[in-house]
Amino acid sequence: MELRELRGDDLFTIMSILNKLKIDEALDDLDIKSLAGDSDESKQELGMTVIKILTKQLLRNLPSVKEDLNSLLADLTGKKPDYITSLSMKEYVGLIVKLVKSPEFKEVFTSAVSEWNSSKK
Repeated sequence: MELRELRGDDLFTIMSILNKLKIDEALDDLDIKSLAGDSDESKQELGMTVIKILTKQLLRNLPSVKEDLNSLLADLTGKKPDYITSLSMKEYVGLIVKLVKSPEFKEVFTSAVSEWNSSKK
C-alpha cells in the first residue's frame, strides 16, 4: 500500500503524536551539536538518530497514540481508520516503516531537532 507525500496539514497530527510520545524528553540527552553539521552525512546521521529515538518512544508509548496514528495512516493511504486497524500486523508495521523512512518525515525531524537545539542555547 502506498502513502501519499506528507503535506503541511499533516504536521499537526504528527506534532500531536510527538507530544504524546514525549519526544522532547527523549531528545534531552541527545548531543545534537556533535551530530549536527553542514555535510549531507552529518544531516543523515542526525536524521537516523532521531528516527531511532522516535521508534523507541513509539514502542514505549504506542497505546497513547493509537487513534492519532491510525488517523494519520488512513489519511496518508486514502483509506478509513477502520480499514487501517483491520490490516495484518505485517501490513500495519510496514505502513509505519514507510512513513518513518519517507524523505519528508526525515526532513521534518531534522529541521525540528535543529530548531529545538537552537532554542536550548
